Amino acid sequence: MNFDKLTNRVKTLVQDVVSLASTRRNQYISPEHILKVMLTDNEPTILELIVKSGGNIDELRRLTDEALGKIPAVSGATVQSLMSQDFSRVMDGAEQLAVQNGDSFITLERVLQSLSRNATAAAEILKQSGVSAQRLDAAISAFRNGRVADSESAEDNFEALKKYTIDMT
Repeated sequence: MNFDKLTNRVKTLVQDVVSLASTRRNQYISPEHILKVMLTDNEPTILELIVKSGGNIDELRRLTDEALGKIPAVSGATVQSLMSQDFSRVMDGAEQLAVQNGDSFITLERVLQSLSRNATAAAEILKQSGVSAQRLDAAISAFRNGRVADSESAEDNFEALKKYTIDMT
């Protein structure tokens, strides 16, 4: 994972994920931690994409909390949380999706898209709560409307366009 290719929001997400794993005293950072932070931060775009792809936010939060409760906690003075292979796979997948879609930077929606596509507990949680990878892909395409992430602040630009424009179609 190349941190230079992350948008500001994804950098914040990764910091919050590391902090969550450390607070919970989890030795490994997992995709479930990513999902929890995405749902906790109440990112309007992420929540909207989940709903548009058939997801039930309350069920998703419940299942994510259950999954996190099953991750073992370690004891000791300090806990150094390490990236699990699944976490690395999800982030690498997000980078590949970004490249495939012409993005110069990895955005939150590409991380969510990668979560739905990788064979992890987080993908199963998304599926159980009603999110399908195909509907999520369609929701992201509709949200992006051909725009690409070409800067660290791309997501802020997407939000500004949504906020200050009118869809004439």
